[in-house]
Amino acid sequence: RFGKHALMADKIGQEEHFVDRYVGDRKDQRRHGHGVYTYENKFFTYQGQWENGLKHGHGKLIMKDGGFYEGTFVKGEIEGHGYRLYGHSGDSYTGQFREGERHGQGVLKTARGSQYEGTWVLGKMEGSGMLTEPDGSVYEGEFHKHKKHGEGVQMYSSTVYYEGGWVDGKRHGQGIFRSKDGSVYNGQWRSDVYHGEGSMVHSSGVTYVGMWVNGRPAGEWPVIRDVTQMLHVCV
Repeated sequence: RFGKHALMADKIGQEEHFVDRYVGDRKDQRRHGHGVYTYENKFFTYQGQWENGLKHGHGKLIMKDGGFYEGTFVKGEIEGHGYRLYGHSGDSYTGQFREGERHGQGVLKTARGSQYEGTWVLGKMEGSGMLTEPDGSVYEGEFHKHKKHGEGVQMYSSTVYYEGGWVDGKRHGQGIFRSKDGSVYNGQWRSDVYHGEGSMVHSSGVTYVGMWVNGRPAGEWPVIRDVTQMLHVCV
């Protein structure tokens, strides 16, 4: 977040406490219209529209580290739709903002190759969205405070996937998992492992049904060799 720190100078600037580094239109001795302002700390430079001494309308806030924001300002705040390049990381964001934070619908692309497209609340992934990782895996579903949380589908590859509940970024609750060899588990999860009631239809054709504890079958298991008897469980 950078909005509050950068924009604080607007209010101070109204009282002419800053050395005036402004070139542009004025009205009643205030910045009004179009102009360029270089902040006293020289880290920020703003060029764009002004109204009554505040950044208001379309503008571009440039940072000395190579980053910038270009888009809408409302009464001195970064508010509305815009594009933000983060100089320290190389990440970029296109979408909606509120008071300098990512808020609303938007797309974040990171320098390492991941991308999130969806809903943001005050700078965090929140609500529905799609997260694509550099390895090509894709998650589509619900998020809470930057983590997978709620219902969602994780595609690890074209044939390996998980569909079900998530809590705090981990598979948790009821879910279906299809592994690389074609085996399918349908049942309960706890903290990313099979835990609770569930069935495993193995790629060999053997099906196990019963309790699981920390990813392993609990006790003696009945074995059903006719897989068709249990296929309905894994649909």
